[in-house]
Amino acid sequence: HRKTVTCLTTNQSGSRLLTGCLDNFVRMFTTSITGDSIFRNSHSLNVSAPVLALDMCSNDMMIAVGTAANGVLMRTRDGHDKSLEKYIQRQQYEDDPIAKYDRDIHQWMQQQQKLKFMSAEQASGREKFIQKGTKDWVLRGQNLKLPTNLQKRDIAMEPQTQQFQLEDVTAMTMMVRFKSKKRMKQYDLCLKQFRYGDALDFALKAQRTEIVHCVLEDLWRRNGLEIALGGRDSLRLAPILEYLIYALPHPHLSQTALHVSAIVIDQYASIVGLTDDIDLLFRTMFEAITDVIMKYKILLKLQGSIDMILSAQDINANPLPPKMIQLTEKIEEMMQKTRAKFENSNTSVEIQPNSDKMETD
Repeated sequence: HRKTVTCLTTNQSGSRLLTGCLDNFVRMFTTSITGDSIFRNSHSLNVSAPVLALDMCSNDMMIAVGTAANGVLMRTRDGHDKSLEKYIQRQQYEDDPIAKYDRDIHQWMQQQQKLKFMSAEQASGREKFIQKGTKDWVLRGQNLKLPTNLQKRDIAMEPQTQQFQLEDVTAMTMMVRFKSKKRMKQYDLCLKQFRYGDALDFALKAQRTEIVHCVLEDLWRRNGLEIALGGRDSLRLAPILEYLIYALPHPHLSQTALHVSAIVIDQYASIVGLTDDIDLLFRTMFEAITDVIMKYKILLKLQGSIDMILSAQDINANPLPPKMIQLTEKIEEMMQKTRAKFENSNTSVEIQPNSDKMETD
């Protein structure tokens, strides 16, 4: 060390001596005698501040260093995680002896599960067992050598791709089917990468109504319509307005188109009047919405008229039964009696004051 040594410590076995110094170094010395030398400096550790205290854990895998400026620093050796797992496992076995028995049972069951997929040579250890899905399983058969009594000309080295007839297929014929991998569209890739604006642009470039409608519904489900529709110039906004003008009168597309139209109007209401093309598209969209509203009003009136005609037809076709007619007559008779009774009571109240006045005279 170049400066004052502030602390000393040893590991649990006493085979290592650790020293801390004000020169920002922690040095480790071996206490065993090797040849003519003793206390040989085997390792050094540089920290960012002067060392005031240090200590080593019981398994020699971690060092705690107390510094003057940065507090306590922890340094670990390679393989610390595995040693920590072994230490925790050992403590678990000491606290609960049954845990070791349970682990042995679990390992035995795993070994029995492996034996289901092993041959007799692999189970006995004479042949290496290759587990499915590992690197060795993928690379198996690459170093396979042909038997000495078999020549290469006797084997078809290249697969035969010509079409076979049913009578040409034998037990030695191997057929390989090639599966064509379906490539994702550009808008699907953009949705997968959360590039909502680009996904909508690629869908509009496809010029297919069902694709644009599906992408808009997917963006609506992801709450990404504001992101996809925002920040567009006149060139990128025009295709969206053209699609909305087409989709608003359509009965199957109108629900999504109305929601998208509301978002577009909220985001781009401030730029109306800056470009003639966008103004023309907004005016056309307004006219399309107005036309749809007028049509719906006419259809509602027509529906009301048809309902009245159908209800009148049902009454004529299905007249009221006699019991219902008698019940209505009784109700009307009772209402007339009640009305007459009420009128008589009102007239008697009005005549009573005049009679009192005549008696006083």
